[in-house]
Amino acid sequence: MNSRTQLKTSSAAWHNLLIKITPLLDQTKPRKEESLSDWATKNFYLSPEYSSEPGLYSYERRPYQKEVLDEIGNMLNEKVIIVSATQMMKTIMMMIAEAWKIDQHPGPILHVMDTILNATRYSRERLDPMLRDNKFLATKVQDVKPKKADTILMKKFIGGILKLVGANSPSGLIFTSIKDLLLDEVDSYPISASDFGDPVELAIKRTTEFEDRQIILASSPGDEVVSRIWPEWEATDQRYYFVPCPLCNETQRLEWGRVDDDFGIRWEKDKPETAYYLCKHCHQKIYNREKYWMLANGQWEKTFPERLFKPGFHINRLYSPSATTSWDKLAEEFLVARKYSKQGDHERLKVFMNTALAEPWSPKFNMPKEEKLLSRIENYFDKDRRILPDKVCCLTAYVDVQDTWLHCVVKGWAIGEESFLIERKLFFGNPSQKMIWNELDIYLMTAFEHKQKLNLYIYRIGIDTGGHHSDEVYAFVKDRQIRQLKNNVLQYFYATKGWNTPWKPITDQKGRLNNKGGIPLYMIGTDTAKEVIFNRLAIENEEKSGYGYLHFNHYADSEYFEGLISETLIRDKITKISKWVRLPNRRNEDLDCEVGNLFLIRIAAPKKMNLIKITEDLMQKSNKLKEGTLFDQKQEELQPQRRTNWVRDWNK
Repeated sequence: MNSRTQLKTSSAAWHNLLIKITPLLDQTKPRKEESLSDWATKNFYLSPEYSSEPGLYSYERRPYQKEVLDEIGNMLNEKVIIVSATQMMKTIMMMIAEAWKIDQHPGPILHVMDTILNATRYSRERLDPMLRDNKFLATKVQDVKPKKADTILMKKFIGGILKLVGANSPSGLIFTSIKDLLLDEVDSYPISASDFGDPVELAIKRTTEFEDRQIILASSPGDEVVSRIWPEWEATDQRYYFVPCPLCNETQRLEWGRVDDDFGIRWEKDKPETAYYLCKHCHQKIYNREKYWMLANGQWEKTFPERLFKPGFHINRLYSPSATTSWDKLAEEFLVARKYSKQGDHERLKVFMNTALAEPWSPKFNMPKEEKLLSRIENYFDKDRRILPDKVCCLTAYVDVQDTWLHCVVKGWAIGEESFLIERKLFFGNPSQKMIWNELDIYLMTAFEHKQKLNLYIYRIGIDTGGHHSDEVYAFVKDRQIRQLKNNVLQYFYATKGWNTPWKPITDQKGRLNNKGGIPLYMIGTDTAKEVIFNRLAIENEEKSGYGYLHFNHYADSEYFEGLISETLIRDKITKISKWVRLPNRRNEDLDCEVGNLFLIRIAAPKKMNLIKITEDLMQKSNKLKEGTLFDQKQEELQPQRRTNWVRDWNK
């Protein structure tokens, strides 16, 4: 072989070698990392199952999402905290983060939700459509087999695995290591995952093996005393989205504003449709139509820029570009919440604070004095003739079981949960003996007389199972879950127990069957109920009536009021959780009965704990006075020629 041929051969070989090794060399070159927001706008598709704007992701209408994505994409950030109103960005940020990590930075991922049920719903309603519509994931994630349970809560992909768990399930929060942890709506997690402790701490411990771990915590805040997201947020650089005023061009973050502030959302009296934003700088009116321009020209500003690699974002619903959350609609929602708050029920205002303004709720109320309550005793009930006040259209009775007596309190209810103490009856004897239960049973079947000459029976009865006589309670309720009295009048019985978990909702619409009684056991959110009761005790008005007002008759003596205000709210120094504790030398049966009766009227309402629906339900019942649904007519005592409408009279 001559030298020319040798040269040609070696050149060809070198060329072929370059073709083979060039891709390998390219992989070793340092490359500029693409930002997560850029990656998302080029690759991530939104599915119609969960988005009103399906198609390729864009942050054009919601520019506040861009920086959040980029900080999630910054691998130097070990933690990213998102405090957000509902329907703003929490879930979509986590979905994009999951897709990006599967595609670009594979590894074991754990996504924690409050319950296994919600984790399953997220998988089916969000994750599966995302895997279907994003083709770059289809080649990396194993096929989803709908009939196979493990593919619902576990998705295997090249280089890693994505697990979905509920914070109420300790088995999903222990064992195995993870690199990326997504904690969704952490303020709705239980205080403890069974006996294993704080579910957030359990999950975070699983990330300690990875030096490049990342933890994303996102939530709307809940009660300040138990909030997990708020302390995390306070430790960050605390970023707010500042937008310019279209009139003076000065920037500010959008805040609701208090009554004495010279900025925030304002409207003409009783006209939420006139809502506008009052600029903090020029004090001119800004209208909702200007919001799109303001968002497009806004930017995140750090409260504590010296806190490096600790990004924290806070955004409320005032920034939402959606027409369903315009400022006038938010004002309308707030006015309804404030109306009920003035009546002693702060649940709607709490929801507004948490989910619309993304602010934690701090329960505040003054403990009433016994002397002041004694001055409120009214003479509206004739205990001999047992004649009820005009307004009452529904009766409930709650029984607290003690070792030597049954403590029963009957309450009358009017429109808007205005309530009347009717009778306080004690049945002395050993609850393990049948005689005392027979005595209670006869009492519960006795009718009360209404001023319209109608007999009104107790509609709902609840009995506490938490004492030493739960077997007897279960047996009593089991034989009477739905009982029919004469003229087709129905009575409903409930076996109940107070939640050990603090600050649960008052009503538990679905009873639990895993009890020795074999009947539905209904849980009562006692902490929340006590807050409502003490707020209502503080209601004062000239009419001494109205929504949520509590009326007392001669059964409310000093002993009764001692029991009614027998507990106080304190904050535990160790757990930092507020809880109710009994005052020294006080009995609390009357407070427990007040809580139980509130539960009964709430569960009598259709579906949800909604005061408007309760009002409609009570109206409907009152209109059925002559249909025999709740009342037994005394035809011989009625005056057919006289027509009255006592329901309409309530509104006068």
